[in-house]
Amino acid sequence: MTTAVDLVRRFLLRHPVLRSSITVLPDGTPVQRVRAEGTVPVRLFEDAGAEWGRLWETASGTTPTDFCRPLLLLNEGLVVQLIMRVSHFATDGWGRQILADDLADFPLAGDLPATKSPIDLAALENSSEGEAMERRAVAFAAVRYADCPPTTWLRDRRRPDAVRFWYGELRSAALLDGLELLSRKKRLGWAGMLCGALAAVSSARAGLDSALLFTISSNRFTQGDREYPGPLSQEAILHLPIKGTVTETMRAAGAESMRSVQVARYAPAAMRALCARFERDRGVCFDKLGSAIIVNLLAGVPRRGPRAEDGPGPTTFEWYDSTHHENLGFYVDAFPADSQFVLRVRVDTTRLSLDEAEAWLRTIEWLVVTTAERDIPAAEVQSVLADLLGCATVDPGQLHIS
Repeated sequence: MTTAVDLVRRFLLRHPVLRSSITVLPDGTPVQRVRAEGTVPVRLFEDAGAEWGRLWETASGTTPTDFCRPLLLLNEGLVVQLIMRVSHFATDGWGRQILADDLADFPLAGDLPATKSPIDLAALENSSEGEAMERRAVAFAAVRYADCPPTTWLRDRRRPDAVRFWYGELRSAALLDGLELLSRKKRLGWAGMLCGALAAVSSARAGLDSALLFTISSNRFTQGDREYPGPLSQEAILHLPIKGTVTETMRAAGAESMRSVQVARYAPAAMRALCARFERDRGVCFDKLGSAIIVNLLAGVPRRGPRAEDGPGPTTFEWYDSTHHENLGFYVDAFPADSQFVLRVRVDTTRLSLDEAEAWLRTIEWLVVTTAERDIPAAEVQSVLADLLGCATVDPGQLHIS
């Protein structure tokens, strides 16, 4: 037991992001910093045969001040497994894999493993290779910022709900079937299908002929633990024109998402300066982290879990949590779970109402499922979304953008 707890302590020391927390400045701005010291509770659970859902609940939820919840699984008093519930503020899918690979090779004692930690990987940015990556990323982003629309919302902010940020989840067996069928029939990548569908929905609601999407991931800190997100960040900028059909938009989105991911790693200071320059030159303010649509791109085809014996269940949606400590306008995380596909959303209620956000996800599901059967004209997306919302879509001719 003592050895296992010490392993947890050494692992948290090795990965500063797991020791970080959110504090709110006097002006209301949330800031993420690494804690110099603190106590992390380690829970014990005696039941080696427990279902995953029960273990997940036992580990308890993370908080803005406690991003990591370790759990030691015991069998007859012996530690047989270490489980860590980690907040999305600390890691995304790519970062989670780094942590998992590192933990798999982590010694109970002695020298640290050869697997590079995020801090080790951040040294890449100071190398000649890292400088070349930054130049490519800046050149790529400059082309997008030169002609992309400055906003995806085209309207004033809403009055926030009593709790500003909400977390919701759509689970759909039909969506998973649609993704697989569409991939086989039209040879589309999963990232392109989801990004294209999200672009079609967001542009239809705003009345635009293109969509500006961002994905930010790999939450990392500088060597001195002073800056977030730090050198080893990743932000893919996608300016996606809406084509005549949803299939064409998805195909274009697939190619664009792969190009953007390939040049996405950068030093944040350079990209902030680039964005500021184009905002000044064009006289606009781009939606970005905090008010932009952000999609967590899928880089490959996930593996399907076992099908339910009693057939596919109905699509479900629920709002399951809320917070005042967020900095995202609209964020979609997408992944398979058993025999369903999950669209997990975090929404800023100053940008979208909860009903609108749910309608966006249900329209994305409809687009994927229906596109597998027929081509959908881009104009049809507006009417489907309007039917779900029970109102007309935005007429850009009646709007003033400042």
